[in-house]
Amino acid sequence: MLIAIGISTIFWILLTDAAPSSWIIGLPAVTLTVWIIHRFPLSEEPLKVHIGPLLTFVPWFLLKSIRGGLEVSRLALSRPLALHPALFQHECTLANTRSRAVFAMCLNVLPGTTTVRINAQTIHIHSLTTVDTARLEVVELEEKISRMLVRTSLEDTRSLNSDSRGSTIT
Repeated sequence: MLIAIGISTIFWILLTDAAPSSWIIGLPAVTLTVWIIHRFPLSEEPLKVHIGPLLTFVPWFLLKSIRGGLEVSRLALSRPLALHPALFQHECTLANTRSRAVFAMCLNVLPGTTTVRINAQTIHIHSLTTVDTARLEVVELEEKISRMLVRTSLEDTRSLNSDSRGSTIT
């Protein structure tokens, strides 16, 4: 629970530039977020993180968010309006429910994309840019998340225990 409180608090501070007046909304938002996380767990599957890829993901994600935010602002303020809103589907290859949830949440934080709905492996996404441009961003994000999160599903465990000829390693 302390990790959820810490992460939620850090996100709120980053989003609001640590403005003390923002805590009128921030305290209930952080409290609600932590309650939802513990009340409605995504799955019983453990989620393990590779530290090396995590350390490269965080700065990449922050830079991508800043660059994306500036790009969306430029598109929205240009005349004529340069936005190309669209809905599209992405077939997610991440191993488990929690990995897909992390991916979907990161999509929501990156400017210009929002997760609309998740159906098993299919993620429905709204984009403010062209679908081709958004797909490239989505695939890049999924690859980064895939490297960062350790596979934990039963099928993945089986595939890790077999060699290239398909026989089981004992």
